[in-house]
Amino acid sequence: MNENQTEAVLAELRDRTSDMLAAVQLLTPLVRHSGSRAEKGYLAAVNKSLYQLVRLLRHADLCDLEEVSHREEPIDLAGLCRDLGRHCEDMAKVLEVSFDWSLGESSVISLADDQLLEMALFNILTNAFQAAGQGGEVRMKAGLTEGTWRVTVEDSGPGLTLRGEEADPLLKQPGGVGLGLEAARRILSLHGGSLMLDNGKEGGVRAVMTLPVKKPTREELLHTPVTPWDAWGGFSPAKVEFSPLLPIEVFGAEDME
Repeated sequence: MNENQTEAVLAELRDRTSDMLAAVQLLTPLVRHSGSRAEKGYLAAVNKSLYQLVRLLRHADLCDLEEVSHREEPIDLAGLCRDLGRHCEDMAKVLEVSFDWSLGESSVISLADDQLLEMALFNILTNAFQAAGQGGEVRMKAGLTEGTWRVTVEDSGPGLTLRGEEADPLLKQPGGVGLGLEAARRILSLHGGSLMLDNGKEGGVRAVMTLPVKKPTREELLHTPVTPWDAWGGFSPAKVEFSPLLPIEVFGAEDME
């Protein structure tokens, strides 16, 4: 498939997703107030699929097009990870996964695209939660190391099975189309950073994200930030990114935004 065909397919998928969203918005109040138990179950299944479609489109946009536009605005990297940790605490309760996280600094200001970085971190964390499974453990640690923002995510899953010199085997694991971590890697590359995957010392996978800290000038700090694009279509970012793992029950009419 060439670039023009890819863009056409993505445009068609976006249109069909918008149609699906409009239909769900009309059906939700009706089902919420007078729908049968079966109808509420059907709507929850449709809602889950809709969230997964939004997630897939975001990943495909990043992986399949040659140019990915990103903006550089002053953001707080520590604040971004703090918000992410709190979101993941809520997801961990639903998934029955133990989640621990810590920050080495309370605030680290840098120039970056906050939504793209949030997507990258969510992709890394959802892979960890999936590997850990119910009853498993996920740990996130973030902090500064010699001018580099470093985020380490570890899970208690089965780890990687390396075959010879095979690179990035996690990207080839069954159970998905393999766009999540590729999208994360591309986002970090756009920011001059990197993503490394290996087996943890105590089992599971250890993912290390590094990002150079770009200190903004006084003019950049005073500059009015550009209104960011909405990467999640108005939905909860955590719910979109964790949608493949979450049970259908959390997508009921009563739970929708």
